[in-house]
Amino acid sequence: SVIVTNHNYEIEYVNKATEELYGYSREELAGLTPLILNAEPMAEDIQRDIYKAVSSGEVMTGTVLNKRKDGSTFVCDFKVSPLSDKDGRVLGYIGIQRDITEQKRVEEALQESEERYRTVADFTYDWEYWLGPDGDFRYISPSCERMTGYRVDEFLRDPKLLDRIIHPDDYPVIAQHINGEFKNKEALHADFRIISRSGEERWISHWCQPVYGNDGSWLGRRGSNRDITEQKRIEEILQASEERFRNIYEESPVGIELYDCDGRLLTVNRACLDIF
Repeated sequence: SVIVTNHNYEIEYVNKATEELYGYSREELAGLTPLILNAEPMAEDIQRDIYKAVSSGEVMTGTVLNKRKDGSTFVCDFKVSPLSDKDGRVLGYIGIQRDITEQKRVEEALQESEERYRTVADFTYDWEYWLGPDGDFRYISPSCERMTGYRVDEFLRDPKLLDRIIHPDDYPVIAQHINGEFKNKEALHADFRIISRSGEERWISHWCQPVYGNDGSWLGRRGSNRDITEQKRIEEILQASEERFRNIYEESPVGIELYDCDGRLLTVNRACLDIF
């Protein structure tokens, strides 16, 4: 859309695109100021700024809400340039405008989608990440810092940081899992230990699976790490307790018989066998 004004900033010319965009004919717009097309609450102030810029020989660009003859509105990008004679006197201006309503709608939809994605991804309790086909991180959730003590930006700057914090005793197996099976098409699982920034040993339950685009192209691998340190601690306590019970049961000089809830004999210890 092109609009040309005279030195009084009255419309002298509009092209066909302007007629189609605004719903006015050239004759209807002739002699009017562009203010009639501006739907902004501060429309007069915006037009005053445009006139001031043009009078100083400057070009002004921006985005405004404009309105058609039928009252409907749309978002518009504009560029206003002064028209001057050979002596530099401003004779008016030429304004070029473009309807960007659909572009804005798409941008807002993308932003909303991005916010939904970030809300789900960034606030997940587990440590989630995505490795691209080149093996570099594409995304890491902030939960990595809670588990490892290292921030997202540290992992992004140093792709080998994960390798270095794996416990030395677990590294050979996990390195094969992470690196050697990177292109595996199946979901894989492994439990391993890491050494946090503070030197604490933590257990991680790791799952990973391949990621594909809508066209079927391979986009890398997505990993999910859960802190199972407390679970492992409880398992170790239960195992130690079971071993103590087993030792007492086996070594007791008193005969011991174990029955299920229905009264059926399950097992007896060595002392019981000696008695009978």
